[in-house]
Amino acid sequence: TSGTNAGMITIQGISSGKPSLTTSSTTGAISTFNFIAWRVTNLELIATGASGNAILLSGPVTLDNCKISDSGAEAIGLSFAAGNGATIISNEIGGGSITGVYSVTGTGIIFAYNYVHSISGTALVNTATTGTGEQVIIGNVLNGAGSTGRGIYISGAVATLGVPNLIVGNTIYGWGNSGLECRNRSQAGYRDRH
Repeated sequence: TSGTNAGMITIQGISSGKPSLTTSSTTGAISTFNFIAWRVTNLELIATGASGNAILLSGPVTLDNCKISDSGAEAIGLSFAAGNGATIISNEIGGGSITGVYSVTGTGIIFAYNYVHSISGTALVNTATTGTGEQVIIGNVLNGAGSTGRGIYISGAVATLGVPNLIVGNTIYGWGNSGLECRNRSQAGYRDRH
């Protein structure tokens, strides 16, 4: 089922700890695809299968204060209509995932104050082909030790169709390919530590 911007459906762990949801399937510990306006908070989400995501989200959506581990594909998979957006804030994302956060459609992402580590590929990928909402990537620590990928990779409409990207105050280090890669440099304003 779907919520609204004024009344999101909330899945919230108890305040005294982070309850753990584990899946070995390819559908994710939580999957909201085709449903919108969800908030997931204070949970540990683990995917142990050979493929699939720990969590699949459609926007508008908020994911905050979670620990996300995945061994198969993306820790967080995003797919949503243009302008719906996603807020990914204050999470720990790691555990051998191919990609930390992967957005294939839509824009309008706020990715803030997350700690990403132990990713074999890229921490944050946005290859959206539609959308107009700006990307805000601020205050994250992207630890690429042992990775062959990138810290942040922006391409698709996000880089070529005039969608602004604000990339500020991130600590990006240890990535085998590059810390920050944007297909069209004129679309990114950034001030980061590499």
